[in-house]
Amino acid sequence: MTYELLLKLKEAGYEQRTRGACPHEIKELERQHATGEIETIYFCRCGGNVHHPTLEELIQACGDEIESIHNVIKDEYNSGWWKVMGRSRPQQFNAAPTLSDALAQFWLELNKKDE
Repeated sequence: MTYELLLKLKEAGYEQRTRGACPHEIKELERQHATGEIETIYFCRCGGNVHHPTLEELIQACGDEIESIHNVIKDEYNSGWWKVMGRSRPQQFNAAPTLSDALAQFWLELNKKDE
């Protein structure tokens, strides 16, 4: 997942287990909890960071709104991608190169503020 997408999640109100965010060069750190779960955190040179959610966290955050998740296999016509379709808005779907990206975009769509 790109840092830009992580920032969009943060700005849209996705729960952060870390403080701040920064547009500088990002370094990755993996931390293993006592439960065995591995958490990835991104740090920049000024000390800011942003939470990188796991697949499980993204699925839980989307809750019952997920109708289906599809993986379109790479072939000669496409490079392969993931699609998440919503329950309350069947026409809504998000396609991305990774499942994490697709779920993050889906969560952003669910939590979009009416303008």
